[in-house]
Amino acid sequence: MPTQAVRDGPFTWEFSPTRRRYLLILLAIFVVVGGWLAFWFYAAGEVERRLDIALEDYARQGTQVVCAKRTVGGFPFRIEVRCDKIDILLADDSQVSGGSVRAVALIYKPRHIIVDADGPLSARAAPVPAVFTGQWNVTHASMIFKGTAISAAFLSLEGFDGAMAGGFGTQKAGGERVEVHVRRAPEAAEVALRLDRVSLEGPLVEADPFSAGLLLRLPDGTD
Repeated sequence: MPTQAVRDGPFTWEFSPTRRRYLLILLAIFVVVGGWLAFWFYAAGEVERRLDIALEDYARQGTQVVCAKRTVGGFPFRIEVRCDKIDILLADDSQVSGGSVRAVALIYKPRHIIVDADGPLSARAAPVPAVFTGQWNVTHASMIFKGTAISAAFLSLEGFDGAMAGGFGTQKAGGERVEVHVRRAPEAAEVALRLDRVSLEGPLVEADPFSAGLLLRLPDGTD
């Protein structure tokens, strides 16, 4: 194919087949990058909008969830929601407070959410005259959604220490690892609990370090 020339005033631009291919490749790259950029910002904005709607729904039901300094990031392949601190106040005056929380999902796998949380954690259940506090070294958690419901969930705490203080005194617990797996099965919920080198100390229970596992199948327990 012959080279084409385009005159622009005193300049002449020559378009050989090779040069046209390079220009088409560059144009395709710009289109793909621009499209992905627009899609990511749309997805991030949609996450922000749905979070606001969810928090408003919780508030109408009497549960206040405060995510301090909430940010949404993770470009280009993730959506990451981060809170510097989280506080949850229930309608019955129960309260949970924790450190920073990060929830991450791959943009092409949005129904699998990975959560990482920092301590310390404090919780107070209004009907129970006791306060729970906890700290850990590493936490891993994930949730897999099917529709709007959670079909499977996982939580692991490594190097944890906890205490429950009340009128009975202070009950302490610590260990190397605690793992909890939960999944929905047909007409049931299945729960697996694993304890590694857990010790208990206090007025309610005393136990030297032990390891244990527990499997539960709860009929009609998916709710």
